[in-house]
Amino acid sequence: MRQILYRMTTLLLIGTLEVQAGEWVGPDVLNTNFSNWSVSGTSSIYETDVSGGNLRMGFLPRPAWVINTNLNHTMTASRSVSVTPGKRYRYEVSARERRSVQSGSINVEWWSAISGGPSTSQSSSTNYVTRSATYVPGGSSMTVSVKSRITASPVAQLLYDYAEYDWATLHQVVYDPQMDIAQDALRINTDSPGGSTANISLGLNSLSFADNPTAWSIDWGDGFVEQSPALNTSNSHQYNIPNGNSATWTATLSGSNEAGNDSDTALVEVLSQPDIALSVNGQSVFDGETIEIDIINYPVLDLSLLESLGYIEATSFFIPGRLDWSDSNLVLGTSIFDEFDIGQVFSLEASISNTGFGINSDYLAVNLSVIPEPSTAMLLGVSGCFVCRRRRRS
Repeated sequence: MRQILYRMTTLLLIGTLEVQAGEWVGPDVLNTNFSNWSVSGTSSIYETDVSGGNLRMGFLPRPAWVINTNLNHTMTASRSVSVTPGKRYRYEVSARERRSVQSGSINVEWWSAISGGPSTSQSSSTNYVTRSATYVPGGSSMTVSVKSRITASPVAQLLYDYAEYDWATLHQVVYDPQMDIAQDALRINTDSPGGSTANISLGLNSLSFADNPTAWSIDWGDGFVEQSPALNTSNSHQYNIPNGNSATWTATLSGSNEAGNDSDTALVEVLSQPDIALSVNGQSVFDGETIEIDIINYPVLDLSLLESLGYIEATSFFIPGRLDWSDSNLVLGTSIFDEFDIGQVFSLEASISNTGFGINSDYLAVNLSVIPEPSTAMLLGVSGCFVCRRRRRS
């Protein structure tokens, strides 16, 4: 017997948790007492009454009513309440139609409304029916109301016909937070060429102010957890590549409130910023230099980017009209010049790059001057001729 009771209790608790999961309902702020609601639209034959907390609007009980004209009359009871701007509120009412009609066509409809917000569907049920409307106010107060419309066609007779409101409640309602990182994935280069650190920015958001978390944090994925980061704005964090020239982390934004919890993740990859280094025929060169190359004795042009730093996914060499090469290979050996190019100068552009955001490429340009291999004797002879001519007298 105890086991049976234990199982029943466990199931009851689980059922209760399942019903409440994802939603928190605050206390009633109306404290139903229709006596302090203001009523409009009354007249000598359309009356209101509060009895035992219930509100009745319409043709209240009398010995007999005789209607000899078309009627379409609305009565409203309303009340202003203090609320928190931007938070969600659920307005619920329960009412029914009470009638004793002897003859003719008489009808009472009832519904509820929020000023500036939604209204519930109309009803004329003789059984209690609950209507609900949800609204997020922009100000610190909101006005809720209940309405009753009486319509009749001549000639009609009745004892009474009215809408009877049993209760009205207004609760703040909170759902699970909606945590969001604006970026699903971010691939970014380090802050300096060949470096290991990068400052990244992620947009950390709570997508519903009405359901903002009451506690939240961002786990950047590198061992650092930041409590209560600013929401709905960019947040910065410095990542450090532990080794090599790239690293990947998963950042997780988590939050919870009275109704539950939620989280979102972003993949962050940091690449070491490219920093180019070029050698031509085994000689290191710098941007803007002019390099003499001997195609007679060394016909193959050897180009190398092996000393370059950073995370590199693509390299290229470009000589207008002669070479346009791109690959992930950092070394190229090619024969593109012949003896007809001797004495000419060709521009060479070299570049390295990756697909990360930020400074994801680096390049330099040099000039290649194609020369024959001169002999020492020829250089001396030419030099001597110039000297002789300068000494000739007139």
